[in-house]
Formats: sequence, structure tokens, C-alpha cells
Amino acid sequence: MKRVILIIVGILLILFSSFLIYIYATDDSVDCDDFDQTLYNWFPYKKGTTILLASEKGDSMVVVFDSVTTYHTVSYLKDVKCGGCADDITGYFTLEGKKLSISLETDLKYVSFETIYFNNESIYSNDIPVPIISYSKKNLKYDSLKVFEIKEPQPIKEIYLDKGNGITGIKTMDNFYWQKEKSVPLTIKENITKIREGCK
Repeated sequence: MKRVILIIVGILLILFSSFLIYIYATDDSVDCDDFDQTLYNWFPYKKGTTILLASEKGDSMVVVFDSVTTYHTVSYLKDVKCGGCADDITGYFTLEGKKLSISLETDLKYVSFETIYFNNESIYSNDIPVPIISYSKKNLKYDSLKVFEIKEPQPIKEIYLDKGNGITGIKTMDNFYWQKEKSVPLTIKENITKIREGCK
């Protein structure tokens, strides 16, 4: 009886080992590069940082940085049509008591999808990235600026985001708020969530 059990256990071990070898040999996955650390430059803040914006009318706006989340594709399967290497980063803010989030997804180091939520409502979503431009205002020059134009009927009409300075300006329906001076505090680099890409 013991001999029969040993034979069965041996066969099971051989089958399991063969299965593992098959899986390893047929793993058609592509490994991705490390997380693109330069993405943190879009949100260069410490948690709780207060961003002060002022208008030419003398009004002010306060934006508080809450946190940042990141996602990184470690690898993806070759035979999956929607697979690919991608890094995502989202900055979370509080704007006059309401939540604001800005998400950037990169594919092969280029921003390929961008979304903005305000007060738990999607106000911007586009798979065509906003072009990076140079811009000057109030004697301040920005070399890597994105201007998000909100088409939906919202109190926010435009958000200015600079790589290296973060939120630099916000245009509302009746005012234009801009940062008084450049400041580059350090981002808290939180844990990166690593995923194996299939289909989202």
C-alpha cells in the first residue's frame, strides 16, 4: 500500500514539475523598465503643502496638496492586444473645500492619457495628451507647461500644470489665479503599486 502511495505521489510531483516547466517556457511576457521617477516632478509637493494663487483683481485661491498615487506595469503578455508598459501618477488636492485630482498615464515615457476630477465629478478626460509648451506670466517662465481646458460647464475653466512646479494657475469663469512665485518642495515618493498588465 505504501508503495502505491509513493508511486502516486511521485507521478503527481512529475506532473506538477512538468506543468511549471511548461508555464516558464511559454511565458511570452515582456518586462518593462523601472518606474519613471521624473513623473513625480508634475506634483513636486510635500503632503499638506499649501499652494497660494492670486488674481490681478486681488483675490486669492488656496490649493492644498493631499497625496500622490502611482502605478507601474512590471510586465505584460505579448499576445494581449491592450498590453504595454505604462506608468500612472495621480495628484490629489483640496481646492476651497472640494477635492481635485489630476491623473497622467504614460506609455513608453510619453503621457498618453489624462483625466481630471473635481468634486468627485469627471471634468476632463482625453487620450490625446495636452502638448507641453513654454509660457511666461508675471515675470515667471515655465518650460514644461500643460494647459488643461475644461469644456464642461464647470466653475474651473483651465488648469495650468508645470513639470517641476506643479499647479501654477487656475482660470475660473470670472477670474485668473496665478502663483506668486515658483517654489519646488520635494514630493513624498509613496509606495509604487506594481501590476502585471493584462487588459484594463
